[in-house]
Formats: sequence, C-alpha cells, structure tokens
Amino acid sequence: MNESFEHFFNALRKIRLSGRERTHMRNFLVAFISEHPVKQSFLVRVAKRFESFFAYLESWNITSEIAIHPVLASFALVFFVSIGTSFAAERALPGEALYALKTRVNEPVQGALALSPVSRAEWNASLATRRLEEIEELAASGKATPENASIVASGLLAATTQFDENVSLLQENEHSTEIADAQSNLEASLHAHERVLTEISQSSLSLSSVLPIVSMVRDRAEGASRARESAESIVIQQNDDNTRVAAIRQRKKARGRLDSARALAVQPVVRTAALMAQATSTDPIEDAETTFEKGDSDLKKGHFGEAFGAFQASIRTTDENQTHSSAEHKFRQSLTPSDSEEKLKINLQGDSSGKNTHED
Repeated sequence: MNESFEHFFNALRKIRLSGRERTHMRNFLVAFISEHPVKQSFLVRVAKRFESFFAYLESWNITSEIAIHPVLASFALVFFVSIGTSFAAERALPGEALYALKTRVNEPVQGALALSPVSRAEWNASLATRRLEEIEELAASGKATPENASIVASGLLAATTQFDENVSLLQENEHSTEIADAQSNLEASLHAHERVLTEISQSSLSLSSVLPIVSMVRDRAEGASRARESAESIVIQQNDDNTRVAAIRQRKKARGRLDSARALAVQPVVRTAALMAQATSTDPIEDAETTFEKGDSDLKKGHFGEAFGAFQASIRTTDENQTHSSAEHKFRQSLTPSDSEEKLKINLQGDSSGKNTHED
C-alpha cells in the first residue's frame, strides 16, 4: 500500500510545466497584475496622512495641547466618523439612506480633482457607468422600482450631458484624437451595459423599470458612436505627426487590452445563456486581434489616421467584452442557484425567440 503511494507521489514529482505553459502562466500573471494594481484602501491612506500630520505637530510639541482640549478632541472624533460614513456611502444604491451622500458629497468632491476638459469628460463617463452598475445591481436583486429607476435615469442624463459639455470645450481641430478617444470609451461602456440590461430584462426581473433605461442607453450609445466617427474623420484628414504619436499611443493601449483579454480568457467560467450564444458566434477577441493587425498595417503604410481608428476599434471591442463579462458575473452572483436555473431558462427562451424573430 505504502509502496503504491510512494510510486504515485514520485510520478507527481516528475511532472514539470513545459516552456510554453510557463510562458503562458507568466503572461497571465503580468497581465492580471497590470489590470489589478495593489492600492491601499481610502481609510488606510487617510490614516497615514494623519500619522504624518500628528508627527509634524509632535515635532512642535503641539500634540499635548490637543490631547487636553475637549473641543479639538470632539472635532477630531466627528471628522473621523464623517470619513467612515463617506467611505461606506460609496456602495450605497438608490433608495438607500447614504445614496444622497454618495452623489451629492462624495462624487462632487472626487470630480473636483478633474481639472482639464478631457479629465472631466472621463469622470462624467465613469459616473454614467456607475449609474448603470447601480440599476443592474438593483434589477438583478429585484429591487429596481420605478422610483429607483427614475433616480438612476436622472443621474445618467446628468452625467452624459456634462460629458457633452466638457467635450464641446475641446476644439476639434486641435483635440480631435482626445475627442475620439473619450467618445469611443463611452460608446464601449454604454454598449456593454446595454447588453447586460437587455439580458436582465429578458429574465423578467423588474422589466417595466429596466426597459426605459435600456432604450435611453441605446440612444446615447448611438450618439457617442456618431460623435466618435465624426472626430475620427478629422483625424484621418489631418494625418500629421501628432496623429502618428496618437496612433502609437493607442496601439500600446490596444496591445495591453488584448494581452489581458487573452490571459483572462483561459480562466474557467460558468456558462450562461449569453456566453453560450457568444460561443456560437464570432469570438470578439479574435475580431479585436484582426482589427489590431489592420491598424499595424495602416501604421506601417503611413496611414496614421486609419491606424488610430483601427486601434480604437480594437480597444472598444475588448473593453466592451470585458465590461459585459464583469457585469454579467456580478449579475450571476446576485442570484440563488434555483433562481439562476430559472432565469437561465428564460434567457435561453428569450434568445431563441429573438433569433426566430430576426430570421422572420
């Protein structure tokens, strides 16, 4: 008996990864680390700032006066409690007590750090994504009431309106690449969340509340697509050295997205109706790779504007696929096993009826 176990373990000890497997694992780890950098929590960073502050006070022998002053001690207590409440509000959803603190205090303070029109537009796009993630979480848990959906719709409209205002501050002839980039990122995010919301609505979760937002997101995504195409047409006409630099920058970004997508694609996933439907259609990562190769070809030919557009298209494809997969994963996690089985059946029926309608 012992000899058989020893023989078994000796065989296991001789197993080694091939060079290709080691390279694949290393690439996966590098891609994962680059996509998920270690970042200390907000409270830890605040605590360290205060440690430095109090060390400074101690060097001037001021800390003893603070310790015996009740007013200053009370102020410090209120301040730290406020910081904790503000941090907790980050996960609040419409209809919850801390949601007003999140949208009326936290987000304006964070947005104040965006100084340029480009950075402000990026912040507005991230706010639009936040609102969509909120309605997805509410809908997936069956809590998307008309009142909550109305709050999300108002927030989404405000974020996209401010996005347009900040983009309009950029002069198209001088900042056409920045405009195209901002519109492309927003377009990818909106398309991805439109797909998720559509799938949620097909599962009959808060259908009446979700559908108006789906329509709103679809319209806004089409508007971003038109604005992006307009900006890219200007980039193609310019085709100067600035365009070349922008194309090279987008190439680096697109290559990084593809490498990360390739690495993440090897992880085992639970297959849902959407993923099974995707498996029978064209692989979006393959599409992104093909578009990337076209961009490389255009770049070598000196067609910098076309290369810029191709790299942007590759980024959009990978970003949309990753955003959709991530949001769908959160949606699956919010369901119980019995719910998942039932909603998967509904999704399959919805996909089947949709295909039949399309064929008709």
